[in-house]
Amino acid sequence: MIVYKRIILIVLFVLLNLHGYRLMEFDKTQAVKQEWRIAETQLMLIAAAGGSAGIGTGMLLQRHKIRKPKFFIGVPLLLLLNLATLRFLMKDESSGPYLRV
Repeated sequence: MIVYKRIILIVLFVLLNLHGYRLMEFDKTQAVKQEWRIAETQLMLIAAAGGSAGIGTGMLLQRHKIRKPKFFIGVPLLLLLNLATLRFLMKDESSGPYLRV
């Protein structure tokens, strides 16, 4: 059961990050064309939900929103939080911090 949980978490993490990257790519394209854009709140929610690596990669590769403090400070902090959460969720339940008696 633990193996399935880990596989599901990894797949969700990868999908969220791919989605985050594609959103940044799409938003940059829309910005260049001066058309309808994705709300910054939506981008940050995707980053907070686990897609911060994709959002951050999109920021750097697309050179998009790299001057906004909300993004150049918030996304790396969310990445640390996402990685810590993923590590916690991937932890084996049988290896807890307490000694078994």
